[in-house]
Order: sequence, then structure tokens, then C-alpha cells
Amino acid sequence: MLKSITFDLGDTLLYYEGVPLNWSLHYQQALTRGFMAAGCPGSDSSLGVASEILARHNTRLHPREVECSAQRIFSEICEAIAVDTSLQEAISNGFFSYFQQKAVLYADTIAALTALKERGVRIGILTDVAYGMPKAFVERDISPFRDWVDVLLTSVDVGYRKPSPVGYRMLAEALGVAPSQMVYVGNEEKDILGANRAGFQASVLIHRGGETTDFGQNLSFSDLEQATAYFLR
Repeated sequence: MLKSITFDLGDTLLYYEGVPLNWSLHYQQALTRGFMAAGCPGSDSSLGVASEILARHNTRLHPREVECSAQRIFSEICEAIAVDTSLQEAISNGFFSYFQQKAVLYADTIAALTALKERGVRIGILTDVAYGMPKAFVERDISPFRDWVDVLLTSVDVGYRKPSPVGYRMLAEALGVAPSQMVYVGNEEKDILGANRAGFQASVLIHRGGETTDFGQNLSFSDLEQATAYFLR
């Protein structure tokens, strides 16, 4: 019996307008914002050093399963450019705010989540965050539908990134539902692999505006409306 439908966040429930999956082309603009927020405008040299450190932690370039916090990454940057590490939080907050300027909900997100809640389906989100981004940024982005979400976990909460099954199992435990009674909906191969490894009842690939790819998913849909209609039929 299906009791819970859980979701990835970016490019599944919402997207960030003008922001690519790989942030590397925007490092210097985002770091400049971060340094200004901390009151220590960066030189070309410090921007270059900080960008090199970010590149080493870029999971689009260097995939990893063990997560790393923003505090660790930005403390490393501060130490490398001889800036007081007490400023790491201000720098990182400015950096992340550059990328979080415009989160846009897909047109079907609210309707899909509402339909699930009305049927008593437990809703969870498990999302990988870039560079250990603090959870407060994710909470802000999902504020339009936060009341529909029973559990939100980020890769920092979990300590591991997808496709590790650890986060999926933690999500199941937090929701009080067995993995075999859960569905996970995402848009990338790692979403599908993790759900399958964790023993979820079904893994679902959302392929908005493109051809579907076989990642081993149980089901594929072009949008959330189709997906929720299937499970609520």
C-alpha cells in the first residue's frame, strides 16, 4: 500500500531562473557578493584562489557521496586568502544569495502537492544542495508550499549525497513509513538509483520538455500532474 510520495527539489518541484546546474561560470560574481556582504571586497587574486577551492568541491565536476558543509568549504576559503574565519558565514550567505535570487515553481507543483495532501499521502523532500548550502535557503525556496511538506531533508542533514541510499532511508524513518510503501520522484539518474537502492516501492523520472532516458526507473512522466494522477487513480 502506497503511503508516501517523496520528491527531489530542483528541476522537479521548482527551478532557479538563469542558474545552470554547474555554477562554475558564476563563481566570481557570487564570491564578490559574498566578500562585499562580509565587508572585505576580494582582490582578483583572492577571487581566483576561492574559485579554485569551489571547483574542487563542485559535484558536477567531481561527484561524491559524502557531503561537505558550507562552513567547512568557506572556512577553507577564508584560511587560503588570509581572511578571518569568523567571516565565513557572511561570505557564504552572500555567495548563496546570488544563486537563490529567483526560485520559480513549476505550474503543476502546488496542484500536485495539494491533491496528495487531500488524499492523506505523506510528502517528503530529499534534495542535494550545492557546496553544503545551509538549509535556511531551501526553506525559503519552498515557503510557497512548505505547509504541504511533512519532512524536508538536505544532503547536509543526511551527510551523504545521492545516489547513496542513506538519505532515502532517513527520509522513510522521519516520515514513519516503510521504504516499500514509498515513491520517489526526481529528474536525474542519481535520484532513481538512490530510490532503487533504498528499496522504494517505485522510482519515478520526471522528464519535463525532453525525451525520457532509461535510468532504471519504474515509471516516467513528463510532469507532476501525470505522476500524481497515476498514483491517485
